[in-house]
Amino acid sequence: MAEGFLQPRDNKRMEEVGEMYFRELISKSFFKKSITKESSFVMHDLVHDLAQHISGKFCVQLEINKVQKIPEKACHLLYFKSDYDEMVTFERFKALNKVNHLRTFVESKIYYGYQLSKRVLYDILPKISYLRILSLRGYAITNLPHSIGNLKFLRYLDLSNTNIEKLS
Repeated sequence: MAEGFLQPRDNKRMEEVGEMYFRELISKSFFKKSITKESSFVMHDLVHDLAQHISGKFCVQLEINKVQKIPEKACHLLYFKSDYDEMVTFERFKALNKVNHLRTFVESKIYYGYQLSKRVLYDILPKISYLRILSLRGYAITNLPHSIGNLKFLRYLDLSNTNIEKLS
């Protein structure tokens, strides 16, 4: 929906059309209900691998314990938090300086109290001008740089479970 692939049709809203497609994918076993989380669905490993291959340069998944190359055309970044020190965390994300079209910066799993490098928070994230979705949930941060306010395309900012008490 967010990428504009779905359009309203037959007097149905985009969300209803999306739900119809999702139900069809479930019926064809592309997704199945999660055993561990009642309101979640999981994708078969083979389907996941195919989706990753097709999305290739545009969707990037950063693994733990790896400093990976981030393609310049990446639009969506999913990463796994690690307990690296700040310098290594910065090293993980410094390639974002060359990524001009990143729209999504989201972590995969919530681990509360992790430290985020101030260099990532102050030097990298505010410069990703096309960023639309930014999740900093669970990080032990107490404030945001004022320059985050310059992200004119930002539509979703998740600060849940952080130490931020007030935005000014």
